[in-house]
Amino acid sequence: MKRRVFLQSLAFALAQRRRNRRPVPRLIAEPNPFPYANGLAFTVDGVPSPVLRFRQGDTLDFELVNHLDEPTTVHWHGLKVDWIHDGHPLFSVAPQESRSIQFQILNRGATYWYHPHAHQRTAFQAYHGMGGALIVDDEDQDRLKDRFSLVPGVTDLVQDRVIDGNLLVYNEGHPLHGFLGDQVMVNGTIKATKKVSATWHRLRLINASNARIYRIALFSEGQMVPFQLIGVDGGLLEQGAEVNEVWLSPAERVELMVDFGHPLMGSRASLQSQDFTELIGPMGGPTIQGHPIHIMDFLVLRKRPVVRPAPNFDGLSVVATPDFTDAPFRNIGLAGQMHFTINGAVFDMNEAPITVTRNSKEIWSITNNTTIPHPMHLHAVPMHVLERRGSPQLIRSQAVDMRGRLPTDLGYQDTVLVWPFEQVRVGVAWEIPFNTEQSYLFHFHNLEHEDRGMMVNVRVTP
Repeated sequence: MKRRVFLQSLAFALAQRRRNRRPVPRLIAEPNPFPYANGLAFTVDGVPSPVLRFRQGDTLDFELVNHLDEPTTVHWHGLKVDWIHDGHPLFSVAPQESRSIQFQILNRGATYWYHPHAHQRTAFQAYHGMGGALIVDDEDQDRLKDRFSLVPGVTDLVQDRVIDGNLLVYNEGHPLHGFLGDQVMVNGTIKATKKVSATWHRLRLINASNARIYRIALFSEGQMVPFQLIGVDGGLLEQGAEVNEVWLSPAERVELMVDFGHPLMGSRASLQSQDFTELIGPMGGPTIQGHPIHIMDFLVLRKRPVVRPAPNFDGLSVVATPDFTDAPFRNIGLAGQMHFTINGAVFDMNEAPITVTRNSKEIWSITNNTTIPHPMHLHAVPMHVLERRGSPQLIRSQAVDMRGRLPTDLGYQDTVLVWPFEQVRVGVAWEIPFNTEQSYLFHFHNLEHEDRGMMVNVRVTP
């Protein structure tokens, strides 16, 4: 594989030389003291962590410039990209070097994001601020905007932090849980408050935390405020689901529609993560996984809302699940105590414990044999949740069908949360347009554990 990687890297370098030398935007990885003196960021035209917007079919074209004192790379989380541009640490950019990144946006409209994927430094770089939202629009998104008269809004990047004065405090965190902050930052702001008009609002939430899982709920005057779940990692659901809460593990995204109209007009609503320590166990400290934590507030203006017909959340999109009836099974075992493994393997840059064939379909039966929940992320292709088995009682109580699936399981997912001792069966269709051998990553999206090796290459053969 090392010779194959060398040849692909050489071909890539030669192709770079032949490229048209027209100016392209620079995506710069650099120290950025705003708002914290030890912060890092990806910047474009001096703007840290900008929201990048594209339409399906557009070409993403950047020169990645590394002004850090260590290697870095950028992963386009959720996008279907050839592996040379996917942010694999094998193609990291050395300090003071640069690399061109160019590919077509093939994905459907959805909330995606970008973040570093440097070898054993992903957690450190991401925690200190490197990452941002990437929004893709398509015809489904256009219809949604027209239906609700939506205008482009802020995408909320949710991260937990520990802050001392004007410095971010970071260490490797709890050996089981990873690094957990004691307060939540939304779009770079602690104790964020947003003013909203008294009408329907669309919230795009990205969990960019290193390790923290959120049990998202909205409260006003002590009462739960229901909302409509309309989208997940890979875009809109076929129809909205009215829920009181939704799970959001590291790297997952959800899109919510919230009615801030009467009786919320003139009130304060609070987005919170509810307690779920009974699913985790007693180990840890004051920031243990599952403890309740405040996320942000909404101040609802007193101005009377515009009267509109009752919203219809049916027919938002079409979620086409491939036929996995005759697909072979692949067992994926998650194990360990302080250092976790995937089928007994830890990350080796040049080894691929899993090999699949392009355009093949498989059912991956992922079993969590540990006492902590694992959000598992697969690069390049979505996972279709087919069934949950052995789920904790709280999770079973939220199932929407006889297969134990949650509302968020009904769309395209690139990150799937697997609870302790739970088995989740996902369908994976390796439908990629790249006809050369590819190598994608499958890993635990707890960044501290990813850096410690809970990650494997998946080789895709032509």
